Amino acid sequence: MRRHTCVKPAFRWNFNSLTNVLNIENKTSRPIPGTVITATFEDGHIHGSAGCNSYSGLYEVSDGTIKVGPIAITEMACLDPEGVMDQDLTFVQFLQDAQTFRLTDEQLQIFTSDSEALTFIPPE
Repeated sequence: MRRHTCVKPAFRWNFNSLTNVLNIENKTSRPIPGTVITATFEDGHIHGSAGCNSYSGLYEVSDGTIKVGPIAITEMACLDPEGVMDQDLTFVQFLQDAQTFRLTDEQLQIFTSDSEALTFIPPE
């Protein structure tokens, strides 16, 4: 696959929300307060913070599709805030299930095979 020019080199995004776009309840999950989840896309590599642990891996994009992985993640044991370890693992699992994406000036959305939308916004 070739690199898509819309994912800007060395561009950092902050994770904003996770939504199941087919869910009629329109339930949205946000990062645990006190944590920041990031994703930086740079020359076929993705890296960032999953809230506690750092991660890195590869990505490929082509014609609106995206493939992420494999992803390596550090193994720090964070106890605070509560649930941050589960958040780390869930975020990385969703990233590795990336199928398609949509990019605008205001946000990057990555969609999984289960119609989950990971929404990222530029850092403030």
